[in-house]
Amino acid sequence: MFVGEPETGKTFAAKVFASEIDRKMYHIKAHDLFSEDVADPNEMLYIIFYNIIDNIRQTKESCIIFLDEIEKIITSM
Repeated sequence: MFVGEPETGKTFAAKVFASEIDRKMYHIKAHDLFSEDVADPNEMLYIIFYNIIDNIRQTKESCIIFLDEIEKIITSM
């Protein structure tokens, strides 16, 4: 888990980490979940996770899931 002020390189560090261990990284941005285009953020998050899990089942490869601005996701649930 990376914690820190905005623009300190948390996302970049996660991308580098995923690259170094040769894993696909799914970057889920809370900002996108709470946009005007999304009617139900919780349902959208469920759909995203379902698709990631389905992909993992098909490829049999592990991955990194990066939840950006997770505090927005947690407080909405």
